[in-house]
Amino acid sequence: MTENSKLIVENAITIQDQISRYLLVTEKYKQKGYLQDVSKIQVPLKVEDILLMDDYLLLHKEISSLELEILLKGGAIVNDGSIELFLDKYHWNSVQFTAKFNTDTVGSARLITKASFGLPTLTESRIKLFDDYKFVHDELCGEFSQFVVRDGRYANASAGLIKLAYQYSITQLQIFKWVATIDNSVLKLLNSRFYNFNLPAIGPSIEYLGSTCTPVYIDLNASLENSVKFESSRLVAEFILGRGNKGFEDVYLN
Repeated sequence: MTENSKLIVENAITIQDQISRYLLVTEKYKQKGYLQDVSKIQVPLKVEDILLMDDYLLLHKEISSLELEILLKGGAIVNDGSIELFLDKYHWNSVQFTAKFNTDTVGSARLITKASFGLPTLTESRIKLFDDYKFVHDELCGEFSQFVVRDGRYANASAGLIKLAYQYSITQLQIFKWVATIDNSVLKLLNSRFYNFNLPAIGPSIEYLGSTCTPVYIDLNASLENSVKFESSRLVAEFILGRGNKGFEDVYLN
């Protein structure tokens, strides 16, 4: 890649970045068959106007009570006639991150906070925690979610997204623990020799959005301390920690 075609990882602040992030998530979820049983809602206003709403309650004026209930229960595929994307209630209590190659969005992640709806891993009735991890309910946690990277040459944007979410979490939110209900294939990657995060399952695997997923507990410091111990994952761990080691960035992101 040339300097002008470098991967850029940043907060998805603009409405254009948020829409492109949601479109990537929707595309990826559809490819994997995650959204087969998810309801569709036709909305009478532009999707961007929904995303810009300060509160989901404003949707009461635009869609039926049944449609709002569907959206709040498990999310829905929202269509305004030109744009179709998957949206759930956690949009209103999450921070969004995006990875872009030039103007093309190739990676997505978000960090859900406990405000309003709580965290899905801790509030969804289908997700059960082992007794040894019930203490997580009482901890200050965020939830790492919608972690998606387009297939192919952009795979290593995942490290950039994790770094940005980690740095934002500890500096802006003072949150050092996450939970997540992760597709088993993604969990395998995060616990592989590339990352060595050693994330423990905190409950049994379930079918979640059409995928076999496992709830996990992410102690950010412990996970990165474990990662930095291994030669195979040291560079990526130091990159995420922001220790000034350019090795990973030079090799994988440029």
